[in-house]
Amino acid sequence: MTRQMKLMTLVCAALGLMACGSSSGGAEGSSGGEAAYAGPIASTDTAAGQAVYETYCNTCHPDGGEARGPAIRDEHESAAIARQQVREGGDHMPAFPESRISTDDLESLLAYMVTLGAVQDTATP
Repeated sequence: MTRQMKLMTLVCAALGLMACGSSSGGAEGSSGGEAAYAGPIASTDTAAGQAVYETYCNTCHPDGGEARGPAIRDEHESAAIARQQVREGGDHMPAFPESRISTDDLESLLAYMVTLGAVQDTATP
């Protein structure tokens, strides 16, 4: 399984548990592929991100490890791929639109995921 697929599966599966198995094919506002999600992480609030992670992700990816979903720790995926996975879902992970995880919460989640090594720190080259 590729890193991208692992991260997407991780984030989606973790969020999927919160959705109790709900699955939405396509996402609200999905188009343009990974490029549509490009950009630096717009938050440094890792505490808020950890709260989002514990709510939506930790059951499937405890502390970034493998459980119901694949391990994401030390995968170093781009923020764009992580955003796309959360918003559009895929594999066994449902999509999580902004009505479910706000843009601010998603950016905080990404900041926290940097601390796990799951997402690349876009602030450093």
